[in-house]
Amino acid sequence: MHQPAISAASSLVQPEPGAALLFRSTREKIMKGPFKLSSCLDSQAAEQLGAALKQKRGEPLTIDAAEVSFLGALVLQMLIAACRQWREDGLSFDIAEVSDEFLDGMRLLGVTPDELGLAYNPEVVQ
Repeated sequence: MHQPAISAASSLVQPEPGAALLFRSTREKIMKGPFKLSSCLDSQAAEQLGAALKQKRGEPLTIDAAEVSFLGALVLQMLIAACRQWREDGLSFDIAEVSDEFLDGMRLLGVTPDELGLAYNPEVVQ
């Protein structure tokens, strides 16, 4: 019995005209948990953080700062701005875990925990 050849192109499902395309990947599924900050948040880390925040805009964001050993002023400014933007957009912006060094960096730079929403979590701020 003769079976017709199936080309790869004919097995693809084409979206309807005008339909929004949606691409999902394994990497995207992995990245759905808290966004982990690197340990050294200096001016070099600010560029990477800015790109990551742009990518995550429009969705609720939880940040894990448990491994931060240095918090620079530029990154702290970016986090404050992001917190304000997320809240203005009506989305949650949470910092779930913070290291003592992260809190010390905030204090040294004159930023209160409530500027990043930390004052509302009694386990974070004592």
